[in-house]
Amino acid sequence: MKKNFLHFLKTKMYLGYPSRFWNPKMISFMYSKNKNYYIIDFYKFVLYLNKTIQYLKKITKKKKKVLFVGTSKKLKNFIAAEAKRSDSYFVNYRWLGGLLTNWPTIKSQIDYLNYLENLEKNRSYENLTKKEIYIQRKKLIQLRRDFEGLKKMTKLPDVAIILDQKTDMTAILECKKLNIPIISILDSNDNPDLIDFPLPANLQSLQVIKFILKTLSNSIRKEEKEYSNRAFKK
Repeated sequence: MKKNFLHFLKTKMYLGYPSRFWNPKMISFMYSKNKNYYIIDFYKFVLYLNKTIQYLKKITKKKKKVLFVGTSKKLKNFIAAEAKRSDSYFVNYRWLGGLLTNWPTIKSQIDYLNYLENLEKNRSYENLTKKEIYIQRKKLIQLRRDFEGLKKMTKLPDVAIILDQKTDMTAILECKKLNIPIISILDSNDNPDLIDFPLPANLQSLQVIKFILKTLSNSIRKEEKEYSNRAFKK
């Protein structure tokens, strides 16, 4: 607890948005108001983080799959790395409307991406004209950009970790419509009513975001590893 508290102070995890922007629904996650800022309650953060970790461990034991969503340019590579490290899916470029609610159509695009990658891998472009090769490679680049983190996703995810409520509200609304549980970092100006597992913290700090994502990824990865070890011993 002491180590976490020092990290909480060092990264300014406690610092919310300027008070004029705050959402009153976040009051239960606030410790106090300091001048023009709200201070996030450290103990509430630890409580909800531990609750979320236990939930992820529980569903991972049941071989459930997680989708990471974070379309911030600054965190694009980090989102991909943590999702891959925990054998999860990810969206880190943009959220296409209907990605979940119109899954059959999106799945056909992912299947086409896998088909084009297989053609490239086996060098099956040799019988095509230069124009056809150019068109297919251009399409491949576009599909990789949009669906790189979903190539192994054959069905809807069981839970979504959505980084920023303001940036990826469409993703949140699609998950709510499909009853997919949502884990999300919430700053003092967000709406906790939309989130199943809220993590109150300073979204303006990259250190904070990376710490939380790495912690969540570790909890998924640990259970995946333990499951694999148990299966191997059988």
